[in-house]
Amino acid sequence: MIIAYLDKGIKNISTEAQKELLSTYAQNKGLKIDIFLADESILNMGKNFQTAGHIFLVANVVSLGDSLKEIAESIKGFILKKNSLVCVHGNLIFEPNKDCEKLLQGIEMAVGIRASLCSIITRKVLQKRRSNGQKLGRAFGAQSKNSILQLKGKFIMQALAQGRTKADIARELNVSWRAIYNVQKQIPTVSSITQ
Repeated sequence: MIIAYLDKGIKNISTEAQKELLSTYAQNKGLKIDIFLADESILNMGKNFQTAGHIFLVANVVSLGDSLKEIAESIKGFILKKNSLVCVHGNLIFEPNKDCEKLLQGIEMAVGIRASLCSIITRKVLQKRRSNGQKLGRAFGAQSKNSILQLKGKFIMQALAQGRTKADIARELNVSWRAIYNVQKQIPTVSSITQ
């Protein structure tokens, strides 16, 4: 069975453009697509096909995940079930064989190297800032923004009850609207007042 996956995620091209790209590819290769399936994650779709021997077409590598690690996990999931995966843009073909296993090992190694590099770079930058005399973190005994927001919970609760927006309250308190949202979730009375 040939399955064409349409990624509904915002990071990808439109599903219509993906469908056209996949259809053109199939036609040029003399393939007949049996079904088009759209989802937010290719992993959700892969779980529905437990049998082997399918060919999955995707428009591009971005359809496989948000990070190199997720992309490798997606490819691995299809290969372990003895299915083939084709990324049309770039003509990348992943089939259950030793070459693909080696490629996946290489990707996993690259993910590990990237994580190590991020850690080393962060450590070096922090060391440089310390050596330049910059103080890092909060002063000893200072409260975090979250603890300050918890103390201002009553103010936030009243402001929301008055109909003020989270963005407006956040500007006044010099925090993000998301922080106000989190406080609202933590204080049950705020949610009940604003609903």
